[in-house]
Amino acid sequence: MFVLLLCAIWCCILASASGSTYTKLRTVFKTMGGCITDTVWAKLPKVLYDNTALDSFNTWMIVWAVVCVVGLVAGVYVWWKVSKSLARYRPQPQYG
Repeated sequence: MFVLLLCAIWCCILASASGSTYTKLRTVFKTMGGCITDTVWAKLPKVLYDNTALDSFNTWMIVWAVVCVVGLVAGVYVWWKVSKSLARYRPQPQYG
C-alpha cells in the first residue's frame, strides 16, 4: 500500500507539472515564430509546438493516479476487514 501511495503522489505531481508548467513553457514556441525572419526557420517553432504536446501523457498520468488511489482505498478496506475478522480469534486476557 505504501508503494501505491508513492505511485499516486508521483502520478499527481507529473500530471500537475505536465498540465500547467509545461504548457506555459510550450507557448514560447508560438511567439518565437514571429521573431525569426528566415521563412524556413520560422516554421520550426510551429513544428516544435505541434509535435511536443503532452496531452496524452497528462491524461494517462491522471488515469494512473486514479487507479492508484482506488487501489489504495481498496487495500485499506480489505486490510481493515481482515484485521476486524482476525480480532475475533485473539485470545481474551484472563485475570486472576
